[in-house]
Amino acid sequence: MTLANPVNPFPAGLFDGDIWLDFTIAGETLVPRRKLNTSAYSFKSADAEALGGLPAAALDQSGGVATNAGDIAVVAGEVSANESRIATLEATDITMIAANGGLTGGGSSGTVGLSIATNGVTAAMLQADSVTSSEIADFQITNVDLANNSVSSANIVNGQVSTSDIADGTIQGVDIRSTTSMVVGGMTVNGPLVNTFGSGGDSIINLLGFANFVVQNAGVDVFRVLSSGTINLGGNMVWRDNNASAGDTLATLTDGGGNDGVFRVFENSLVSIELDGNVGSAFNLQNRNRSFRIATVDNTYGFYVDAFENNVGVGTSALDRNFHVRHDQFTGIGGFGGIEIENGTNNAQWTLYTSQSSSNLALYFGGLLRGEFNNATGSYLALSDERLKKDIEPIGSSLAGIMQLNPTRYRFKDQGSDEVPSAGFLAQEVMAVFPEAVEVQPDDTNGAGLPDIHLMDYSALIPHLVRGMQEQQSTIERLEKRIAELEAR
Repeated sequence: MTLANPVNPFPAGLFDGDIWLDFTIAGETLVPRRKLNTSAYSFKSADAEALGGLPAAALDQSGGVATNAGDIAVVAGEVSANESRIATLEATDITMIAANGGLTGGGSSGTVGLSIATNGVTAAMLQADSVTSSEIADFQITNVDLANNSVSSANIVNGQVSTSDIADGTIQGVDIRSTTSMVVGGMTVNGPLVNTFGSGGDSIINLLGFANFVVQNAGVDVFRVLSSGTINLGGNMVWRDNNASAGDTLATLTDGGGNDGVFRVFENSLVSIELDGNVGSAFNLQNRNRSFRIATVDNTYGFYVDAFENNVGVGTSALDRNFHVRHDQFTGIGGFGGIEIENGTNNAQWTLYTSQSSSNLALYFGGLLRGEFNNATGSYLALSDERLKKDIEPIGSSLAGIMQLNPTRYRFKDQGSDEVPSAGFLAQEVMAVFPEAVEVQPDDTNGAGLPDIHLMDYSALIPHLVRGMQEQQSTIERLEKRIAELEAR
């Protein structure tokens, strides 16, 4: 066997034809001879040293082709850069390249190409920072080059996308869509967040009904929109004219101290209306001609305060007096119209109204007319309809009772000595004779007043006075008859 070396290389064409092995002994050639099969072998790094100085052109290209990887024997050892020599191979000489599934391609003729197989290149196969835009055909990666949800913060160096990572340095509303949570600067969005555009060009943040929208300051909620649509605001609020920072103040909603809210409306930057949850409400604080009214369903001036005339009206704005009520037609108990005064303890109700039939000032109690003040004389007209009375019986003798009455002149204790005295009766004395003319009123002041006040109805004495006059007249007539009889004798 002959071994090639740099001094004695294999002769050219050595392996072009068949090679036979035979033995000759004492001039006698033994038969049969044996045909040798040639095989290509690789070099150990230690053996490659023997080829030092051998130019690449000196390597013999015998034209033999290895048909599969098994035809090339791989031996142990490494070939370093200074131990090897490089020969150039034409593309047409490459008919097959395999790279463990990562690469695919090859061919038996023509220019052999090599492509990256599906999922053939992974992050582990790439050196850090080895792929830049210059390695990409059009120097750009577009959204059509990326699979859906294929790039996450874990695929980015520091886990964040900033404006410097974007071509034009801006992130458009349509570029953001979050279905779980998202952190933008110091703001955290938990839950779905979709920024869309309405039909009118409005910018819309759609939480898809699954989450709340919250704005915080130092961890404290200052603005919160619940998924139900409820809006909660924290802190004071200021409405300004056009410019939110420097415009004239139009209205404010502030904390008045403790848990009390104060709402103020301004005119020319000065408070005009103030609604205080604790102290009360005030209108027209600048003392201008700013009237106040409350409209009802069918009346524009259900309640009206005329700031110029200092008058108050109900049902009208044409105010002739300090308090003017324009009521509807009275329709009896449970109806409308008039002024009603009700006691909240026993629900007793008095109603005053101007009668649409007589124009008198009528008084109703329990839905029943109790009396009127005549519109011409002002005299009081008491209720006295026979249809409303029962247990009717004549009055007996009243003259004796009348004779017991003690007419007096007096002043009340809260009157001055220079005031004109009154004439009348003492209720306790009258009560002993005519009890129906006196009423005892319990104390309604919870002990602050005088108990059992005696009130007297002077008009109740009129029937007794009339009866007394009748009795007296009968006596007069009897005496006149007696005198006439005596004179006739």
